[in-house]
Amino acid sequence: MLNFGRLRAVGPLYCFLAALYLLAFASMAHAGPAQPPLEQLFSPESRLILGELTEINPAGRLVFKRIKVYGKAVDVPERVDIRATDSTIASVKLGETYVVGYTLFHHDRKHPGGMAPNRRGGILTTAVGLDPALFRDSETIQTILSLAKTERGRESGRLRRLLMDALVGDDAPLQLLAAGQIAYDLELGKHLKTKDRAAIARIGSDPETRIPVRLLLIAAAAERPGILGNWWADAIRAVLASTPLGGYASGAKDPTGLVLLAFDEVEAGLVSVPLESVTRWLRSPYRLFIERACAVLGTVYPADKQKALEEALGDSSLTQENKSYLDDQLNLLKRPDAG
Repeated sequence: MLNFGRLRAVGPLYCFLAALYLLAFASMAHAGPAQPPLEQLFSPESRLILGELTEINPAGRLVFKRIKVYGKAVDVPERVDIRATDSTIASVKLGETYVVGYTLFHHDRKHPGGMAPNRRGGILTTAVGLDPALFRDSETIQTILSLAKTERGRESGRLRRLLMDALVGDDAPLQLLAAGQIAYDLELGKHLKTKDRAAIARIGSDPETRIPVRLLLIAAAAERPGILGNWWADAIRAVLASTPLGGYASGAKDPTGLVLLAFDEVEAGLVSVPLESVTRWLRSPYRLFIERACAVLGTVYPADKQKALEEALGDSSLTQENKSYLDDQLNLLKRPDAG
């Protein structure tokens, strides 16, 4: 399976997604090596069902009455009891029908085969493009799954059109699924039309697009600009130049992963940005961003780093902790053996 070198900030993203709004418990299921979400849903360790939500347990569990099983699994009970996060529980309604992806296993390098059973039972699958694997029943998701279960269907123009419609649509889980499939399905990328690439660029560049979707599209375009377009560099510049320095909402609206991706691309020399787009982050209330800005200055703008630190230290809004960090960085630069 492809291991996108330039999707390195998707690691921080899914760490960030997991830590902030998916992993309320330490054993939340992740995909191992990243793969397209539709492949993940039909993987041997996954179970995929259509079910009616019959019980919401405040202790963090959802119970579904099985209506249909997708794939070849024969171990799905009539009632499926699955762990879920508080945010997921708040988003569902009793009596409604959902497509649900869950797993009975978690990745464990100490266990033979790298997989071990979950001691507390099933848990909603979370992976690239699955946030988590829970979709309100609709003709769109049913058709997507029907096509995705065969290689011929996955390579069909009909599936491509459905995914592109989902990407520009308003259904958040379907949009993220489409973004993940576009980012990780190489065969799909080969069959994109000019209008598809234009839509991907528009969605990926739009600051109003959901952040997890933007991050997947920008990172994928940076890895495969010949297929997905060169728009990603301008998107990176815009992220560093205009993203607020702090005061973020929690969950999917937190731009942390997006900013980390932008810093990584700049530090690697893959995109150039104005000096001011980096130095502004020295005044962020978040230490992580200050550290990344310092690292980028040292790599990309070494001659400007000392002046940038001195100017930032004059900002009265800095916390004492962040001021001490910047002061330490400045003292390191002034040491006789520095550089």
